[in-house]
Amino acid sequence: MRTMLLFISFVLTFQAVQAQGIRFVKGSLDEVLSLAQKEKKLVFIDAYTTWCGPCRAMTKNVFPKKDVGTYFNEHFISTKIDMEKGEGPAIGLKYIVKSYPTMLFIDSEGTLVHKVAGYQSAENLIKQAQKALSPESNLGAMRERFEIGDRDPAFLLKYLDLRYSMGDYSQGPVLEEYLKTQKDWTKPKILKTIYKYIVDADSAPFQFMVEHKDLFYRLYGAPKVGKKIQVLLEKKMNNPDVTLDELQAIYRKVYPGKTGEIEASKVRMTYYRRKGNRNAFAQAALNHFKKYPSQNSDELNEVGITFYENINKRKYLKKVIKLVKKSIELDSNMENNLTLGQLYFKLKKKKKARKAVLNAISLAKAQDEDYDDAEEFLKQIEKR
Repeated sequence: MRTMLLFISFVLTFQAVQAQGIRFVKGSLDEVLSLAQKEKKLVFIDAYTTWCGPCRAMTKNVFPKKDVGTYFNEHFISTKIDMEKGEGPAIGLKYIVKSYPTMLFIDSEGTLVHKVAGYQSAENLIKQAQKALSPESNLGAMRERFEIGDRDPAFLLKYLDLRYSMGDYSQGPVLEEYLKTQKDWTKPKILKTIYKYIVDADSAPFQFMVEHKDLFYRLYGAPKVGKKIQVLLEKKMNNPDVTLDELQAIYRKVYPGKTGEIEASKVRMTYYRRKGNRNAFAQAALNHFKKYPSQNSDELNEVGITFYENINKRKYLKKVIKLVKKSIELDSNMENNLTLGQLYFKLKKKKKARKAVLNAISLAKAQDEDYDDAEEFLKQIEKR
């Protein structure tokens, strides 16, 4: 065993990136863990992707710094893992890596000790590394305190911020426990805490935000608060286990009265589209615009495009043409005339398709707009 460890140490050290900054060793995670066990160090993992701009910026501007290298090379065995190649996806799943870059600190047994996500300056990265080494402030220690029932507000705030810095949206339960220690949620400090750390549209903090929007408007403005609420609703929509009834109930709470009914109807369309139930989506869309007629040309055209790309039943295609014609009535442009032509073509009505696409090209020329897509589609029509 000793011989094997020496061999691994030699190989990893030989392949290390030689620089004044952090020395990143190459090898499998098991090999890196074996080396960490031998040297009695923690493992630092730069979990990155090749397309991630902040990842590249840290590789260029932070990891090579002398003070960063001095600290990390003394205390950690460091490695870089592409989250989209080799064992990267499995590691990302195990340690819940949801954003890039994510810095993981694990012990030689593979247990997560600390974690932080997002670009870190050299100073912040060293501070996070110090936390990872601290038996009192690292993730493992604070998680244990939380799990055994420590509900000191000051501790909960520190733990809340730590979970938030991990970038995996895991701070929700900590936020709720912290708020239980606070009698008045309307204080500016508490409002700011809710706004920053809220992650779940099903939670009590979210319900409070919805019911007290005016308080949040005063701090952040209506547009910013509205966007925050919409992001949380979108996150809920992306939950594969959420039901349509649950989604509609949430939207009705957020948007009371007629607005809530309209939004709940829109959610029905979105829900079926994301589930891949094309016919249910088509029926939901047609029912929605029949009950709640739209005066938004772009919105009606988007529905037409979605039908063209995803719906094959003639009865639905015929009905959506009426919506695209309404779009043209509201604002005739290259895009919606092209959509009309595409729908006619899908219905095998070549003459009407050709007429609509030619009109699209004419409108584009008049507005000095690009019409390459329309010309390409016209060629498809002419071939038939």
